[in-house]
Amino acid sequence: MALKLRTVSSTIGINVYTENGMLVGQVTEAIIKENKISAWKVDVLGESVKRKLNAKGIIVNQALVRAIGDIMIISEIETVEEETKAN
Repeated sequence: MALKLRTVSSTIGINVYTENGMLVGQVTEAIIKENKISAWKVDVLGESVKRKLNAKGIIVNQALVRAIGDIMIISEIETVEEETKAN
């Protein structure tokens, strides 16, 4: 199977799900440090995730990303940092 390469800009707007299939949100930005992606900024879309985290957006550390293709799959949401609190 050939490896499918993506540009960073092509990941903007893709949906983010947990390994259990729960919708978390959509990628809005890549955070790059020392020429490597260190984290992803994600706008929270899933209602259960919004209630759980009480946040509009989160920062997902690259180490939590399990796969990127048509969607992004991350480890469980408890390990994700909050970016901003919802009012």
